[in-house]
Amino acid sequence: MVTTPFVFELLDDFLYIALGALIYSYTREWFGARRAGNVPVREWVNGLAFGGLAIALIVQGIPAGPGILIDARHVPIALIALFDGWAAGAVAGLVAASFRAWLGGPGTLLGSAAILATAIAGGLTHEWARRTGSVRPRHTAALSAVVFVIVAARLLVLGGPGFEVFARVWPSYLTLILVGIGLLARLFHDVVERERVAELRAVTLLANAAAHEINNPLAVVMGSLDLLATEVPADRPGIRLVDRAREGGERIKEIVTRMQRITRLERLPGDPGLPALLDIRRSSEPG
Repeated sequence: MVTTPFVFELLDDFLYIALGALIYSYTREWFGARRAGNVPVREWVNGLAFGGLAIALIVQGIPAGPGILIDARHVPIALIALFDGWAAGAVAGLVAASFRAWLGGPGTLLGSAAILATAIAGGLTHEWARRTGSVRPRHTAALSAVVFVIVAARLLVLGGPGFEVFARVWPSYLTLILVGIGLLARLFHDVVERERVAELRAVTLLANAAAHEINNPLAVVMGSLDLLATEVPADRPGIRLVDRAREGGERIKEIVTRMQRITRLERLPGDPGLPALLDIRRSSEPG
């Protein structure tokens, strides 16, 4: 049963996780979301930070009944794996699992395994979300359900005593996980979306300025080629060069037109260690 003290403790834990969202916002600003050399650094920093956040939640705990403590350790692990991927999730999971193993006591192995399983579930959901473009409510809902199953399995595998504890705490855990991941994922999503909008605006401003500057000399070149085509006899070899130059000019015109229609950022797969390249064709196609 969810009690008033539990609600206050829950809000206290959510403040911790909201602090994690603030950290996430700053790390994306400091290290950049798309800079190839900085992304691994950001993932390590976020992994360590969210692993530390999970440790703080383990230490704090939430009373869920006489002699029973639960905690929100799985929420920051799931969130950072969902939004930053495998590397950050693995680092956070290993940090939190190592601390749980260091604490010792009953359920050490199961507790550590559940933390690592949460990191894996978050990484898998991240890959799913990446294929569909961004993290959406269905991704957070699915991850919340999986994490709840992981937590439930950790208790139910103990048999009779585990069933007894689960029967008493499952509403509290359900609230903790569903609200924690589902609601706070919105904060993380807003961080990513704000960055995406700013990046798109910067790219479109640059593309429109470049298109304007290219169009003026291009018009002169195309006009000159049209005049030259009328001066070169059709049976002369030079006409082929003129035609090829006009085809190249038309291709440039098409590229410039697409630059002025960019509505999203789609990147070409690049070589490791090199900056990503904008795929102008896909970025200018209707969504």
